[in-house]
Order: sequence, then structure tokens, then C-alpha cells
Amino acid sequence: MKKLFIYLIINFVIVSYSGQTLDLSTIKLGENSENLKIEKYNFFEKEEQNGHYEGPKLVPGSELTIKYSCNFGNNHQVNYEGIPGNEDSEPIKIIIYNNKIASYKFNADKKELIKLTRKLLKKLGKPSGIISNNTTAEKNEISFLTDVKKLFPNEFHWEIMDGTNSQIYNVTYPSIIIWENDNSYHLLNFNFQFKDYNATYSPVTKEAFRDNVIFGHLKPPANSPLSKYVK
Repeated sequence: MKKLFIYLIINFVIVSYSGQTLDLSTIKLGENSENLKIEKYNFFEKEEQNGHYEGPKLVPGSELTIKYSCNFGNNHQVNYEGIPGNEDSEPIKIIIYNNKIASYKFNADKKELIKLTRKLLKKLGKPSGIISNNTTAEKNEISFLTDVKKLFPNEFHWEIMDGTNSQIYNVTYPSIIIWENDNSYHLLNFNFQFKDYNATYSPVTKEAFRDNVIFGHLKPPANSPLSKYVK
């Protein structure tokens, strides 16, 4: 009987941990990291960093940044308002700085990119800025691109490439969508490559951004289009 009880307890613990999920939309940037209780999630790997970046180089210093990255195969256990993380992308991350939640990086499932973008537009409102980019796309990809065009009609257009029999298009699309509020920047990065596409949503506190402690959220050079919106 005792062995059966122990067996049931062990199985309960295993099922409880395997069923863990984290909704990033419930996280408030800038709040005390203890409120997140991230240590209770068994699918994150912890890594500490001391210092700040000067260009791409990490310079040792007193700044302490803690990065929590999803273990391989566990992106699906993190979501944004029910939108699952993309298992085919790099690990989803949560970053702590000065004992506060400073940033996270969420890669959405490809089928959910439009839904994620709509949710962010509804939650954050009109973007503070949009930076465009160019790529190519096949004719059969235009249906997905049309959905993006509905969201950003002024930043999206395409034209047929010469000599391709109307099969390949030159596409201009919104590459980075930026929102700014009192204490943070919110960036949604679209990346369209030939026959492939993905998006990453990564908000960051202004404190962490200005202290240059998160690679990928470093102060851009003055000649960068991004410098107009994040300072």
C-alpha cells in the first residue's frame, strides 16, 4: 500500500511538471522578478551574465543579467494569450536585470503570426514607428502576404519581377514594428525569406536598453533607421 502511494505521488509530480505552461502576456515588464516565480518552471535553463555591451563585445562589469531560456523542445510550453511558441525557432527567453523583468523574446508558431500581430495592435495601439524591408516571394505565398497587407496597407506592396512569368514578386514589407510606452519599447520583427517567414516579439525596459545589457537590444548607431524610435 505504501509503495502504491509513493508511486501515485511520483506520477502526480511528473504529470504536473509536464503540463506546465507560461503565458507571457501575463508578465509585466519592470516588475519584481520574484513575482514571476520562474524557478517553478522546469523547462527553463538559467544563465548569468556580468557586464554590459560595447558594440558586440561584452565588457565585464557590475551589471547582473539573468537569462532563462527554454530547453530544447519546450517552446510549446510558453505562449502569448494562447498562441504557442514555435518549436522550429531558437529558444524562447526571459531576461531579468536589476531583479526586475527586463525583457522576453517570443517566437510565434508560423500559422499564428497574423493573430499575434492583431493581438499586439489591439493591446498596444498604433505603432510609434515602422521600418520596412525588401524580399522576394512566389505567387503562391501572396495569400499570406495579403493578410499582412491588410494590417499595414501603407508599408506593404509588391510588383512582378521582370522575366519571371508572373511567378516571382519583389515585396516591400514592414520588417520592424515599434511601440513605445513610459518604461519600455515593444518590437515585433517580421522576417520574410524566400519560401519562409517568421516573427519575433521582444519587448524591453528602457532601463535595460539604455544600459546595453541585452544582446539584440543594444542602442543602435546614429545612422540606423531604428535610432529614430528607440533612444
